[in-house]
Amino acid sequence: MHLYTQNYLRKWPQIACTHLIIALSLSGSAAFAANPVLGFSEVTPVATVRKNITGTVKDAQGLPLPGVGVKIKGTSSGTSTDEQGVFRINLPVGNETLVFTYVGYKTIEVPVNGRVQLRI
Repeated sequence: MHLYTQNYLRKWPQIACTHLIIALSLSGSAAFAANPVLGFSEVTPVATVRKNITGTVKDAQGLPLPGVGVKIKGTSSGTSTDEQGVFRINLPVGNETLVFTYVGYKTIEVPVNGRVQLRI
């Protein structure tokens, strides 16, 4: 009996790891929400698709404008242009309006309308 117990305890990490691997394989990349009525878990999607938008902001002479504020209208989400006047921002849907602000320039609003690259 003593040998059997020792042998079982040596295999315990392998057994526990196998159960963990099976559980992770079954769960995939989704979160599980408990369903107390049915007594099992159902899959609930976790990730949402976001649109990555890039663009360049230049002045009237075609020179890049670094530090231009780029904000999604009606939210606090935003970014600013780099030293080449380039910005990158993720939009929830892709049909939002971007608000561009820069000291000494008029604030402008640009509807994205599904585009993935903008030149301002």
